[in-house]
Amino acid sequence: KLISYYNSAKTINNKVILSGYAPSWYRDGNEIIKENPDSLYSITLVNDNKIAHQPIVSFVKSENPIKVNNLIFYEQKAISYHFIFSEINILKDLLPDPLIIYNGDEATISLRAISRGYKVYMPSEIILWHLNKTKDNFYSKQDRHWQPMFLGKQEPRSIRETRITQDSYQRVKDIFLGNILGYYGAETKESLEEYSRYVGIDFKESLI
Repeated sequence: KLISYYNSAKTINNKVILSGYAPSWYRDGNEIIKENPDSLYSITLVNDNKIAHQPIVSFVKSENPIKVNNLIFYEQKAISYHFIFSEINILKDLLPDPLIIYNGDEATISLRAISRGYKVYMPSEIILWHLNKTKDNFYSKQDRHWQPMFLGKQEPRSIRETRITQDSYQRVKDIFLGNILGYYGAETKESLEEYSRYVGIDFKESLI
């Protein structure tokens, strides 16, 4: 199914990535619990000045469906790291930034891809789910705080998590302000400004 969607999208744009929100699943004993949203939501970048203090991936109602070869999909303004489907050669442009761990990875990969001419599309049907939590860990109900898997069972806001978060925030800020250009950012300040207009965020105003 993904190959069919991908080949259809390639008739619109030569550089294509399939991505979007893949509903979550987790295991409860021997039972697999799958989230099945009633409506389709596309993803874009939004300003988050209260929690993340940087552009983050968020949801908007899917609109303006595109139909090709009897398949329907939606253009996305961002990429979800849990669902990326394309050809292997995208890694020449989009290897993950080793200095951004968990905080800002989706936002910067979205900037890097779309500013380089990739179009991102989401299939209109649910084809896969992603594991984003467990029943007992990963999400702390006590303080409503996401606990990244790579941190294990450390206390939220541990020294390690704080250091990783602060380093990542600064890296993301420098990329969106155009202080870092090239492989891990936009190629040029002009392409950064084009993506800024595309998602409707003035990065300089929101990050300074």
